[in-house]
Amino acid sequence: MLVGAVVVYRNGGAAALIAPAAALFVTARFYTGDPYYKPDFQSYAEGNSPVWAFVLLGLAFLAAATTLFWRRTAGVESVAVLVLLLFPAMFMGLH
Repeated sequence: MLVGAVVVYRNGGAAALIAPAAALFVTARFYTGDPYYKPDFQSYAEGNSPVWAFVLLGLAFLAAATTLFWRRTAGVESVAVLVLLLFPAMFMGLH
């Protein structure tokens, strides 16, 4: 995600789609299981509200649209969303 942030900041265009791809990854990982609880399946979503995952997903698609169609900001929104997505991707599943 950090490499994607550098790529998006340097050149917009199709690189702006990195933020939605990262958001889809985080959202999909949110619904996967934790191998630590092998005998009985437990996903990361159990006991947690999925609102934050879908808010980040919406922000990522909004950032991609503004990066593609409003070039003035040059991908700052996508970089900010990628940094926000970095934290749940890194710390999801810590015990």
